[in-house]
Order: sequence, then C-alpha cells, then structure tokens
Amino acid sequence: MAHTPGPWTVERHPHSGHPLVAGANSLVVADCLNDAIPVDEAEANARLISLAPEMLEALEKLLEACEHEANRTGGDFGPIIGPAAEVAESLIARACGAEA
Repeated sequence: MAHTPGPWTVERHPHSGHPLVAGANSLVVADCLNDAIPVDEAEANARLISLAPEMLEALEKLLEACEHEANRTGGDFGPIIGPAAEVAESLIARACGAEA
C-alpha cells in the first residue's frame, strides 16, 4: 500500500494545539502528542515526520543518480558511494514495506 500523498505539513490540533502531521488531503498522518516528551521535542518530531515523503523521493533520486554514474563508469559504486547506496536501498525498501 502506498503512503498518504505529500506534501505533509505540521499543523496544530484545533483544541489542544499540539503538533500534528497532515497529508495533502488534510487527513492526520501522525499525532505527535506524547505526555512523556516536552512540547519542543514533539514539534521537532512532527517536523521530521512531515519531511518523510520528500526525503524518500530525494533518496530515490540520489540512488538513481548513483546507479547511472556506476553504469557509466563500469558498474561499480566504489568504496565511498557503495556503502551509502546500500543504506539508501535498505531505507527505501523499508519505507516501501519490506522487512527490516
């Protein structure tokens, strides 16, 4: 199943004012209310969560660029890009529902 379409934005609960993350359709994606953490931490969490669709897209584009460059130069990512590409592949797979 696909995630809620982006962009996601940080909004405020209409009654309590605590941070929420809403999708493009204005439905709540994440409710960041948690009595165990300070409000500023909940707001930071909401900001990070709200960027998830854009970060996923950026990872996909970066991995595509790495693959293009590897194909252009002989098919190897090399010792610097290789580990980063592996992490990107793993994160993309997990974001799309693969087991960790």
